[in-house]
Amino acid sequence: QAVPATFDLSGEAGKIGPRGWKIIGTATAEIGDREVTFDLQGHARGNHVSLKGTTSEFDNVVIHLNGYFAPVADDAGSFALAFHRSAIVNEQAQIRIPLILVGQVDTTPIGDALPPVVESVDVSAELTALFN
Repeated sequence: QAVPATFDLSGEAGKIGPRGWKIIGTATAEIGDREVTFDLQGHARGNHVSLKGTTSEFDNVVIHLNGYFAPVADDAGSFALAFHRSAIVNEQAQIRIPLILVGQVDTTPIGDALPPVVESVDVSAELTALFN
């Protein structure tokens, strides 16, 4: 049975390496009449994001958020998120509640923002050679 829920995510990301980010933050989950706040830690590499969260409200309950992100075209600082392998888990009772979360995240850069790289490349000659 599906239950309506909302998740508010907030956090900070710091660069680690050429394509990696370390992420810390919080997630507030409203599920039915319950509200739980999780402290998140994780990373992003390429277009994959992985977060794990714990809560002080319940000893053995954790949240795992795994999925993908991509920048939103023509909207600098905004990213589309799709957490497709995610769950809230009670490790002691061995209960796993799967989650599917899709949404958009707006970011505020706190350092120097790099200009977007937009470069048009004509590959028609290569495609013609490939298929002829």
